[in-house]
Amino acid sequence: LSALRAAMSSKGQLLAHVNLVGGIEVLHLPDKTLVASTPKLPSPANAIDLSPDGKLILSGSRDGVARLWNAATGQLIQSSEGHSAAIASVAFSPDGKHFATGGLDGTCRLWNSENGKSVLVIRDPEARFLRLSFSPDSKRLLTSGPGAKPVLWDCKNGQKLLSLEIDPEQITSARFFPHGS
Repeated sequence: LSALRAAMSSKGQLLAHVNLVGGIEVLHLPDKTLVASTPKLPSPANAIDLSPDGKLILSGSRDGVARLWNAATGQLIQSSEGHSAAIASVAFSPDGKHFATGGLDGTCRLWNSENGKSVLVIRDPEARFLRLSFSPDSKRLLTSGPGAKPVLWDCKNGQKLLSLEIDPEQITSARFFPHGS
């Protein structure tokens, strides 16, 4: 397997990866069979994730567009535009209702997974949106990246709930433990 970016389903049955020609492939891991593949993406993907139910692939690309793909067929479902620079990170919420994108434009966006519409834009010149992690209840988002303190955000209103008091030069990413801590 040669992959530039990869994501695994929550139950470990599927692996989505960006192949060397710039398309996405979905593999069924127990028997390593190809489930689906996309054509070469319109813009190279910097990040991908699989929805919690394994039905959707989310890609974030250099053109600033987030794309949702059908994981069973490889067909494009929708494109979500809003970033003015490349998307560096993507994540589905554990309940699958939303996804987040972190852009090099200094914004983090929350989107409705069903219709691809932006529901919240977070801007903070001191935050980095290179790593994204939803809380297990999907109500909070932890953002992090090199050179900045991890920040916890409220997913309803974008309010900064907490900036972790950690030396930003000593941390590159932060994540929630899947079971709540």
